[in-house]
Amino acid sequence: MATLKSVFKEVKEQEWDKAIVSFYIAKRYLDKHKAHYSIHQVNADDELRKKLRKVAVVCVSRANHVKEYDHITADLDGDVLGIKSEDTDF
Repeated sequence: MATLKSVFKEVKEQEWDKAIVSFYIAKRYLDKHKAHYSIHQVNADDELRKKLRKVAVVCVSRANHVKEYDHITADLDGDVLGIKSEDTDF
């Protein structure tokens, strides 16, 4: 959890209002119980990039706590969930 909190702190300290924004779609499908992914970059005009940056700025600024990922159904406003990449199939 200490590493998760340090990563969260590092993310919060970034200057998100100066971020370069890209838009990708990750598509997942299962074949014989094995996950496969394809990643597609979406061409976005400057106006869409500005809107996406604003969304990122708002989401990061509202995030107050980090928790390890769990199958939680409670209200998570202001919380961020973290999971180790090796615990996923991505």
